Amino acid sequence: MIKLKHIYYNILVLAALCMVTACEDRFPNPDVVIGEGESLVEATVSFEPFGETELASRTAGDALQSISKLYILRYNPEEELLSCDEITDFIVSHDNNNRPSNEVDGTVSAETNTDRATFNMKIPYGRYHIYAVANIDIPNEWGDEANYNTVEKLLNQSVEWNSDDVSKNRQMLGHFTMDNTAGGHRSTQCVIVNNPNTHLKAWVKRVASKVTVAFDTRQLKENVFIYLKSVAIRDIPKAAYIGRDNVPGEKVREISSELLDGEALYFGNADATHQFSQAAAHHNKWKQIANGDSIFGYHSQTSGAPDRNVYNTYAKRLSYEHEETTGALYFFENMQGNGKSKLQDANQDNTIDFPEPDKDKPGTGWKDEKPYGTYVEVEGYYVSQDTLRPGRGAIRYRCMMGKDVLNDYNTARNRHYKLTLQF
Repeated sequence: MIKLKHIYYNILVLAALCMVTACEDRFPNPDVVIGEGESLVEATVSFEPFGETELASRTAGDALQSISKLYILRYNPEEELLSCDEITDFIVSHDNNNRPSNEVDGTVSAETNTDRATFNMKIPYGRYHIYAVANIDIPNEWGDEANYNTVEKLLNQSVEWNSDDVSKNRQMLGHFTMDNTAGGHRSTQCVIVNNPNTHLKAWVKRVASKVTVAFDTRQLKENVFIYLKSVAIRDIPKAAYIGRDNVPGEKVREISSELLDGEALYFGNADATHQFSQAAAHHNKWKQIANGDSIFGYHSQTSGAPDRNVYNTYAKRLSYEHEETTGALYFFENMQGNGKSKLQDANQDNTIDFPEPDKDKPGTGWKDEKPYGTYVEVEGYYVSQDTLRPGRGAIRYRCMMGKDVLNDYNTARNRHYKLTLQF
């Protein structure tokens, strides 16, 4: 009779909130003989911070950091489900500052420390594809195991946006590897559970991302004043796949392509009752910015202007407005590819290329011809006391989201987008 052996594994699950390269497609150590027995796994689930994307041109900034539910799904090498276990006895601490060993060159972390959860579970010896799913109540949300009994079905599961409580949009997915690398959505190599003191690690990613917005007034003319009412996120996906690129509007899509309005952040004493059509009557209650202000954002709105003796450069002032706890706007991943130039005057003839965009008229420049894209919308009012060009009026500015301010319309998951609008 063969005795069951128990070995200890230290499994590290890390939330990779940055863009990562895919794992190499290979089967590790195919000649390893798998013994008989069961491993008592000592596991650690850690959250690596949001990757940062800077874009030059009321929910807290740390709303999506915590973990409330955790499931470990184990599949055989043929990607068929063997077990789905809820982990209920994990202990959480807030001290993780680890990173994937294959983190993309140039990736900047947008969070300092994130949550780490530790727990124990037993896993039989063998070769597996093992996935971690966080903040999804699998039995209640996905139903019968037949809905995720293969890896393909798992990756095609979806989540829907919670507009009533944005902090609930914390769903995450990742898979284990034999080393400290982070991969794509799918596990492309089995992990081997067979050897004492083996360390398994997984990096999980949030489906959602966030954007913070700052305003640069250095190029604003003298005697011209901007009154900021609000900044909002518009046309965010209602639904998103947890394990494949989310592309609302694609021809083959099993979930909704509906778009929703996200949250809005308000400046000065503005609120949701101040209609854009009544800007002239309300603008004196809004936040006034002018040339000498240099940089302003929601951090200054909620916490006051930074100490100029400490934040004494443009870069430092800008970083203050984009700090990880600054109030942010959240949204699901929305990958819309490349497209037309986002610049207002792409041909540089000193005129706005599409001065009257109309969503009902193709070719007028509405959303830069990306009907399913996500965008940031700023509402305000301007007053010009310039003697040559006096004037006043309501202003509404839209900026399509993406990885740059030129022609990219991909808003990837697990990113902190830092949008700076220049007047």
